[in-house]
Amino acid sequence: MKVMAIMAHPDDAEVWAGGTLAKFTHMGHQAHIVVMTYEPHHLRGREAMEGARRLGCSVDLLGLPDTGVRDTDEAANRLVEILGIQVPQILILHNPDDTHPDHEAAFLLARRALI
Repeated sequence: MKVMAIMAHPDDAEVWAGGTLAKFTHMGHQAHIVVMTYEPHHLRGREAMEGARRLGCSVDLLGLPDTGVRDTDEAANRLVEILGIQVPQILILHNPDDTHPDHEAAFLLARRALI
């Protein structure tokens, strides 16, 4: 089985779903994290990459700037491509009622990519 977390920021998967991802990888399942924003010179990004490694997760980085997640065709198409490659059976997304603009946009992008 493959589980995928689609998150806005580098540390969101570890904060919001770290236990779930760890449980799946511990049980021998594959886990993948898609991070919308990533700026390698930021400490948070480096720490999140190490966190994903420790959780046993592979990672795709879309490289959008922090506070720059937008529901665009380009970002949605990239997610469609990743979903087609990874083919997850379980998705972990931001809460649709989350009021953080990047979290809201990440949820909307994931929903659009799935439709």
